[in-house]
Amino acid sequence: MPPLVTDPHSPPSACVDRPVHDIDGWPRPWTVKPDDSLRLVPKGRARIR
Repeated sequence: MPPLVTDPHSPPSACVDRPVHDIDGWPRPWTVKPDDSLRLVPKGRARIR
C-alpha cells in the first residue's frame, strides 16, 4: 500500500464505490431519482445492528 502522505487518493484497497447506496441520506443531495439503478428501497438496503 502506498503511503498516504505522498498521494491524496485512497489506495485501491480502501476505495468505496457502491456501498453508499445503502445510506439512507445519500439519494437526496445527489438527486437520485426513485427509478435510478443506484437507488435502493429501504427494504433492500443493508443494515448493521
